Amino acid sequence: MKRFPCEELTQLNPGPDTANKTPFYTWQPPQKPITIQLHFDVVDRLLLDVMKGFGAVPRRGAEVGGFLLGTRERSGDHLTVEIQDFESISCEHAEGPSFVLSANDLRLWNEAIARLQAGARQIVGYYRSHTRDGLQLANEDLNLLDEYFPDHDLVSLIVKPYATRASVAGFFFWEGESLRSESTYLEFPFRRKELGGGVSPLDRAATAARFGQQQSRPPAGAPAAAESPLLTPSIDPLPGASLPEPAKTKPARSGWVWIPLSFIFMLLGVILGFQIAISMRPRTPANP
Repeated sequence: MKRFPCEELTQLNPGPDTANKTPFYTWQPPQKPITIQLHFDVVDRLLLDVMKGFGAVPRRGAEVGGFLLGTRERSGDHLTVEIQDFESISCEHAEGPSFVLSANDLRLWNEAIARLQAGARQIVGYYRSHTRDGLQLANEDLNLLDEYFPDHDLVSLIVKPYATRASVAGFFFWEGESLRSESTYLEFPFRRKELGGGVSPLDRAATAARFGQQQSRPPAGAPAAAESPLLTPSIDPLPGASLPEPAKTKPARSGWVWIPLSFIFMLLGVILGFQIAISMRPRTPANP
């Protein structure tokens, strides 16, 4: 397999003016004979699958993968691929969080290919989430493409999830007998809103549920229900004012304190009585 040397990366950051009426996002790198139409509902559902795997393993996250389904058409040298659905393939992650298929995984992989080829849905590509560094096809991806996808009209989608911002993604495709795997020609945010698709149905349903809860509350100023519990008003102190501290209750004196006091009072009484007795005794007249 021949690979292209890495060229300058083009990154797409759609703004509010890119909103469109079509049900898909159009991926078309400059001066390349390929157009990929990625339906917004596929973005919504596939992102859920990617983020579920991303949260399954601490720190790095588990990778997920599977098949892209839809239609493809070639007109001369130009290839047009429309991605209308996808099917994920279970991975037991026997070798860690990377999407590396074991013998059991490959059995399910082959069964899915046989089932899809016999049905109405057409395999138009391969996808995988990427929790490693960078955004590129790995060696195991290239091995799967060589063995199971000899048709060079199939494309690959790599999605890199993030926890705090929109995930990013990029497509990879064949150019004759060569495949650029080190990086994508055009990186784009993998979320409907950033791609001009508006609010996803899941977000819209969540907003409607919150709005319904707000509507169920009584309007401001409406009388309270007859049997509503009486609320105790909460009064805030004025700014700068200090609330008086409650008076401290003096502890009651214990009974043993009166014992020494009684003794002192008794002693004072004895002394006072002795002094009174002396002062009232008649004096003996002196001899002439």
